[in-house]
Amino acid sequence: MKHFGIVGHPLQHSFSPQYFKQIFREEKVNAEFYIYDIERIEQIKDIIQQDALLRGFVVTLPYKQSVMSYLQCISQEAQAIRAVNVIAIDKNEGLKGYNTDVIGLERSLKKHLTSHPKKALIIGNGGAAQAAKYVLDNMRVPYLIVNRTPAENVILYHQLTAEQIHECELIINATPVGMYPHTMDFPPINYAAIDEHHFLFDMIYNPQETLFMQNGKKRGAKVINGYEMLCIQADEAWKIWKKLA
Repeated sequence: MKHFGIVGHPLQHSFSPQYFKQIFREEKVNAEFYIYDIERIEQIKDIIQQDALLRGFVVTLPYKQSVMSYLQCISQEAQAIRAVNVIAIDKNEGLKGYNTDVIGLERSLKKHLTSHPKKALIIGNGGAAQAAKYVLDNMRVPYLIVNRTPAENVILYHQLTAEQIHECELIINATPVGMYPHTMDFPPINYAAIDEHHFLFDMIYNPQETLFMQNGKKRGAKVINGYEMLCIQADEAWKIWKKLA
């Protein structure tokens, strides 16, 4: 028997357990999937030490960046992004970190975009935003980053103008703002600057339609949530784990 799991906080409404259990049933794999809701990233050492059958886990908010200091090997993509969302436990090489968010986001974007955006706006500057930057760089789409805290090459919400929003045809919400149970929240941008030439991509999958998406939809924008992206990144995680002895 192999054990897998998800590490993050909070995790009471996580998509991963049922999704991976379904994969195990379909592929007739003798495995279990566990939820590791931890309040400090340091607790990851205890999880690994206490379960000799653990072979890998998904990493979600808020630990995609802080977990990297516990890994022995990090994929080239994850190093470039500075965020890890999948870890494989190799008996010989230790903890190996990957980022499959980039695959999920890129495939989902390319499937639903009807034209190549001239410019994009990334909302947020955490681990998910790093994946968005990487994908947009690969797609050769220039972007702005807006966030609530100052950082290099980042503008603050109050500095974001209607003109900047208008010129960014693709807007990606890479924050947890609006995620269940805080469904009445939404990123504080000027939605009046959005119209039918915009495409809003929300990395959140629960609820199915966030207020961020609703605000864009009211103004004619095309909108999509992060469920498809999530499924793709989970499938890619399973491909990594299946190679483990």
